Amino acid sequence: MNDLNTDDWQPNNMRSLIVGFLVLVLCVPTVIASTTYSSVEGHAWTNCDGCNYIVRQNNNTIAEGDTLDFQVENGTVEIENASQGIIIIPNVIDPRDTRPTPSESAQSETLFMHTECPCEEATIISSDLPSDDVDVLVFDIDEEWNLEAELIATSNDILIEFYLQSAQMENKSAVEIRTATNSTPGLQHQPVFIESSNSRIIVEITSQSPDTVYSLSFRGHQVSNASHFDVDGQISRIGRSILTLPLLQTEKLMIQSDVAFHFAYFYGDNISGVVEKPAGNSAIWGIPMMDGISIIANTSGRWTMSFSKSLHHDVTIGIDAPNLLPQTNITDNSSWPVLPLDGNTVNAEISLAINDYSDIFRIETTGWPESIHMVQVMIEGNVSSLEVTIWDMNQKTWQPISITNATFQTGGITISSQLGLGTHFLRVEHVDGVDAVTGEWGGDGDEIRYSMRLNYKLIDEGEEPWFAPNENAQIWGERVRWILGLSFLIPALFLVIHIRRDKRFAARMTAMKDRREWLIQCIAEADSNRKSSKDLTRALRTVASMEWEDSIKSWGEPCMRHHTLGIDLAIWRLEDEKTKGDSWPLLVGIKVSEDDWEIAGLRFEAPEGESWLVESVTPRFLHREHEVFIDSLLCGHRLYSQINLAGKANSVDIHLSGIVKGEPMAAKPSKTLERK
Repeated sequence: MNDLNTDDWQPNNMRSLIVGFLVLVLCVPTVIASTTYSSVEGHAWTNCDGCNYIVRQNNNTIAEGDTLDFQVENGTVEIENASQGIIIIPNVIDPRDTRPTPSESAQSETLFMHTECPCEEATIISSDLPSDDVDVLVFDIDEEWNLEAELIATSNDILIEFYLQSAQMENKSAVEIRTATNSTPGLQHQPVFIESSNSRIIVEITSQSPDTVYSLSFRGHQVSNASHFDVDGQISRIGRSILTLPLLQTEKLMIQSDVAFHFAYFYGDNISGVVEKPAGNSAIWGIPMMDGISIIANTSGRWTMSFSKSLHHDVTIGIDAPNLLPQTNITDNSSWPVLPLDGNTVNAEISLAINDYSDIFRIETTGWPESIHMVQVMIEGNVSSLEVTIWDMNQKTWQPISITNATFQTGGITISSQLGLGTHFLRVEHVDGVDAVTGEWGGDGDEIRYSMRLNYKLIDEGEEPWFAPNENAQIWGERVRWILGLSFLIPALFLVIHIRRDKRFAARMTAMKDRREWLIQCIAEADSNRKSSKDLTRALRTVASMEWEDSIKSWGEPCMRHHTLGIDLAIWRLEDEKTKGDSWPLLVGIKVSEDDWEIAGLRFEAPEGESWLVESVTPRFLHREHEVFIDSLLCGHRLYSQINLAGKANSVDIHLSGIVKGEPMAAKPSKTLERK
């Protein structure tokens, strides 16, 4: 972005600058006899139909006629009859003739940056192109702005190309301005918009004809590409802007716009073809497999759009009812809406604009095979152009047994039919069938909304299906029920035995006076003695079932205790002369008193010296290197775990971490546990 501050440009200053750069007069009658222009040395050009220009400079007549190509000098130029046709007077000294490299600094053209309207102010560049010459203009700009460029007039063919440059690289824009002929009076060229995420835009101007004279208009516009999710409302913006709106298959978007715009459907990064829409009221329908639409307003002024969204679907399934029957009796028919048999009213619609000319609904009957099902369907609304059909389906051959039709009568459509057991169908269709739609999605077409109510009567006939059971089936059924019942009690029996064994073991543990020494002995023998390993696991599980403070007392005073964030940690050293090698046994107790901890784990770190390695964990938990994975710790949960560390460090820091209420949480004692 250049250093020009739009707040510093007052309207009077801008208008005075425009007067100095004025180069084009359209064919509008006026009483002014002559007009004065500021000019620099170069070629000038005029063109009108049936007028007579008289051009003077320094009190000398330098040209006279309608279509003129003449030389001017620095100073002022006076032209009579200037209110007619096209007049181009050069107002800039010959621009540079080579594009700067991305890393090369270059003088930027002054650019009017518009944040509000009216937008009449613009930067006007008028110059001439000698034979085989190139004019290069530089505009500093960034991603919050885009450049509007408009060809005012040219005396010959012209090609205007745009290059986007950052500090490291250059890319050519796909946008260009090209014309093969000179401009004629009254012709207005359409502006183009160049978006940039880089630091500057380079404009390169060339012509295949010698001494081409041209005039260009440039403006900068602040843009917004933000999504707009508040669909029911109105927005007002300035300049070219892109709106992204969600639009599902079952939705219709009404847009009232004071400018023309174009839109495209998108799905992820995939974008459909662009569709043009004029100013005024427009309807855009959602289509299958698309997420929404992008709306682009190509204008330099202020514009306003208002939006309203509505749903279009049948009954309660949230999508449009199919217009064909299921192919077979085993086809998944969940996409066909079911009509309720309880007399409730349901709503649906025919939307010709989206090629919806027919809706097919299911009627499900249940009962005995010989029962008679009487149905009457009443359809109300603007249904004069609709007809209704009921198919009584053969459930095996999937062919209609009978077909009943009805069309509009006074007040609506009423149709009745006698159905058998199973699945049957009702169709609501436009009387013109497929000829009622144009085939163009979102084109012109009526929306026919209607409501339906189905009255149902079941007449039971025949006997209820019943078959006497086989005698052997009764006997073995009774035996199997007893066997299954007893087998379900076996797990409960094992649980009772297990609980009783744990209670007896807890009593023995409570009676021990040297529980800590016993635990150390179990640790020393756990690798070689399977019974000691089981006793160790059972002891830890048993003590964890006690009250927390009682269980802590059972192991003696902890070497370290940390209580915070609803977590109580207690750690005991268990090493003595019975431990093997560098192994350091620890006992860790954890109590959760508040929220649940998920993905919990313990980490053992050596503040100095060789890192620790977890050799074994009792009870068994997954462990790797210096970490133990505990998984979940529920509120009120108590856990004791005996952990053997291998290493030669003299101390250890213990961390407990996990996820609490979806947020990472950690607990770490403030002191370091020293090894004896």
